[in-house]
Amino acid sequence: KTMFASLSEPRPWGSLRSRDTDLDEWAKKAYAGEKVVELLHEAGFAKELGPDDDIIRQYDEWLWRNAGIPDFQPTIDEVPGAPEWAILVHQAWLTARQVPHWWIDNRLVPTGELGGRVGDDSDMYQNYANFPMISDDEVARAIVDGADRLAELAEQTTLEAGLNRRTMDPLHAYEEGINQEALEFWWHYGDPVYFERCLLAAKSLPALTTVTSLGHRHFKNQDCGAEDLRIDRPLGNDGHAHPLMLHPAFEVAWYNASPRVIQFLREWADGWLEHQQPGDYATMVNVATEEVVATQKNRPLYGGYGGQASAFMFLYYITGDAKYLRPFTEHYAQGGAPYPSERRLYELYQSGALDQYAAQFEKLAERSDLMQAMVTGDRTALFDGLREDIAEIQRFPHIYTTAEVFTDRIFLSAINRAANCYCGGYATRNKFDHRHACSWEGLGTDFAALVLTARPERFKALVYNFADEPITGNLRLWTLGHGVYSMTLGPDADGDDSADSLTREQSVEIARGTRVAIELPAGEVTVIEFARTQELEPITGRPDLALSELDTVVEGGVVAGFVHNIGEANAAACEITLLAADGTSAGSISLGEVSGIEDLEPVRIPYRFADLPDDLTGWRVVVDPDDRVTEICEDNNELTLP
Repeated sequence: KTMFASLSEPRPWGSLRSRDTDLDEWAKKAYAGEKVVELLHEAGFAKELGPDDDIIRQYDEWLWRNAGIPDFQPTIDEVPGAPEWAILVHQAWLTARQVPHWWIDNRLVPTGELGGRVGDDSDMYQNYANFPMISDDEVARAIVDGADRLAELAEQTTLEAGLNRRTMDPLHAYEEGINQEALEFWWHYGDPVYFERCLLAAKSLPALTTVTSLGHRHFKNQDCGAEDLRIDRPLGNDGHAHPLMLHPAFEVAWYNASPRVIQFLREWADGWLEHQQPGDYATMVNVATEEVVATQKNRPLYGGYGGQASAFMFLYYITGDAKYLRPFTEHYAQGGAPYPSERRLYELYQSGALDQYAAQFEKLAERSDLMQAMVTGDRTALFDGLREDIAEIQRFPHIYTTAEVFTDRIFLSAINRAANCYCGGYATRNKFDHRHACSWEGLGTDFAALVLTARPERFKALVYNFADEPITGNLRLWTLGHGVYSMTLGPDADGDDSADSLTREQSVEIARGTRVAIELPAGEVTVIEFARTQELEPITGRPDLALSELDTVVEGGVVAGFVHNIGEANAAACEITLLAADGTSAGSISLGEVSGIEDLEPVRIPYRFADLPDDLTGWRVVVDPDDRVTEICEDNNELTLP
């Protein structure tokens, strides 16, 4: 275990392709080759001593995984009366959930660390990105709580002005907490402190870049960090993991459509588009000469371990400009989907971005089991994929948990397919664009969901309740465009994916992040649908008054903090009010017009309520209590005091 854990970061055994490999010759070329051979000998000896020991089996099969290992049949739950899709989706989620559950129970410390300091632990939290979207159960809450604390550690020890304090390559610079702060704002949608941390990073990014004679915006050098705010770094190569550094800027652009940030992102992407030629996709450019120095022949947008694709996809989703899909769609138009473009088929299909390639749908669906299930109605490949995900964790439970490998090496891809089913999209390490069509709150762990439609104007999902009693909670919608929708709910007893009758029908206004209360009858499939009846103006151009517990102080009979505006538009004059536990007003402060964000500078108005009781349990601070200001998000207008 000690040798395996110590070698788990470089994973040199991955190049072993046959058990007949001459290990002495292999060791001469492999990283830490002699140590790996020693590990292999020890594992082989252990296998002789304990041929039936399951932990020894896991080490043996993991070390020789790329050399071919026996088939493994997962144990699938038996739930009488439940549809097969619900059983498999539910079990795939809960099986993968065992991994963060173990790490939280056994390795989490008060700083939010899990054993790899900020630089590695932030990667682990990125791999857990889906869990709080599928449910806000106790494991998801513990993940978010740990992530919150790691973000504070990063602010104190590894970040400066939204960038890495130590100069390093972009991949590891990103992992110093830049990734963590961006993830935090997504999970804490509307929290102004997390938003402003992303805003600060976005403001610092231009110092890392330059605009060339061709008008391309490029990162200056493979060395980057807060030092760039004080020096003019020599030009070198742009590429590889640099797109990951844009993650916080994308969060800002996604939230309030900042023209300045979007312009910056377009300048970067437009320059790179000119270097993306069919069959010769640039991943590294000499900034001074604009000469392409590294390419991928058959892997479009493969740079930065997927970060390049994620950045281009995110910019498409924010701007609607299809040119950012070109490196993928030029293949889709011919019915092809080379790696990694096949990973994007389902989300792009759901978004409507592939409608013009409808003639190629069946051929494209051969590369995506999720798309195949939606296009053809045949869920065989999807079910097989879910079984493989379940089998992965059932086969290697020790490796994912008690083997205690480096925290940046727990690649939890076994949750991604289930996340697509539950939420209509997924996120993971280095895949940060927001395609979750929905998230679920208050339903616990006794439900399964299968998103069938996740277009900007329509949404449809099947939800099954495994419990013996009805359960209630919220469906939160993320990718429906702002508008008025016809909402329907009803049971599906015959399994045709349509409601047999309607138990609820109403008209609702939906914007990004809107919560809709739902009730799921016991042991039934419920069909939930939204169809847009009226399109409304986008919400991103609005002001957004906001409060955060992160900069609110409650001490000695005083409540003090800040009212933020994290929107681009000015907010009309209103009030901030302190409400006692019984709902009566304990004081109000008038706010004049609150300006919108300019020059990427945070907008904060201080407030202070004094001469208050010592016990303020259940008291609330509310900005704009009369709802005078139409905002991006209303959930961040109220704060319950601890």
